Amino acid sequence: MEYTLDYFIAHLNVLLLVFSRIAGYFVADPIFGRNNLPNIFKLALSLAISFLILTTLDLAEVENIRTAGFFYVCIIAVKEFIVGLIIGYIVNLFFAVFMVAGGIVDTDVGFAIARVVDPYSGYDMSISGNFMFIFAALAYLAIDAHHQLLRLVSGSFKILPISLNLNFRLEYLGFIIALIDDMFLYAVKIAIPVVIAMFIVNVVLGILARTMPQMNVFVVGMPLKIFVGIIMIYFVIMQYDSIIADILKAIFNFENQLFRLIKGS
Repeated sequence: MEYTLDYFIAHLNVLLLVFSRIAGYFVADPIFGRNNLPNIFKLALSLAISFLILTTLDLAEVENIRTAGFFYVCIIAVKEFIVGLIIGYIVNLFFAVFMVAGGIVDTDVGFAIARVVDPYSGYDMSISGNFMFIFAALAYLAIDAHHQLLRLVSGSFKILPISLNLNFRLEYLGFIIALIDDMFLYAVKIAIPVVIAMFIVNVVLGILARTMPQMNVFVVGMPLKIFVGIIMIYFVIMQYDSIIADILKAIFNFENQLFRLIKGS
């Protein structure tokens, strides 16, 4: 089929709905939704992807939408934007594990009092959390995870057609609890090597304080904990490829659960 301008104009309603879901995803995406990216870039990227997805849809299933009125299309567009926003929010939530892990690390290392405002996201973040998140974003792009998630979003139109109504049920509560539970579990897994190292350092300093009372443990302990903490963070970052792969599996698992809940199957 030849996809001309007339073709896209004839299916403008469908294109608007596809664009609404893609735009909702990019608003919540942890990388493409950041404040340092111009809004015009996000809109242009969403529109370009929407054109590509439109060519893959079975338009016979949405014939009623193609000829629908303006207000009906606007209502469906809001629904599609919410669907895209939820898909992107799940991805964003799992990327927040690095900020949570950084907060746990900072509490043990001694950086908890120093907070920074990330200009790209606008969040108040810990120093280690910001550092770990930046490396996670680089690893995310390096292994083409953003391409995999874009394929997930484009595939959602086959599982959740734009003509499908949203189903709100009690099962969503269990889904949200499991999602938050997994998020904190991953945060603890990332931070646990540093926590264990800090525990060992504290035990050693406690023993030194008892055996060598003349030594000022507080003066020695702070730089020692910072040094050991930085070394352990380095080893954690070296394992980011497997960590990101595990997080991606969790994201796909929860996205598929979400699709089944919305579909009502």
